[in-house]
Amino acid sequence: TLNYNNDDIKYRLPFVFNILFLLLMPAIYNIGNTFLSVVWTLLGGINAIYLLIKMRKDKQ
Repeated sequence: TLNYNNDDIKYRLPFVFNILFLLLMPAIYNIGNTFLSVVWTLLGGINAIYLLIKMRKDKQ
């Protein structure tokens, strides 16, 4: 049961971050800090790619 729980957390965290990413995106861009915007976009992109790879692995 411990292994399943660990996998569940690993999968849920990026999913929660993805929602947070989308919700906070307008606020981050409104601040007008270019560095912050670039970092935020990169994090979101990496997270989205991670989720896609994870979903593909789960389907196999």
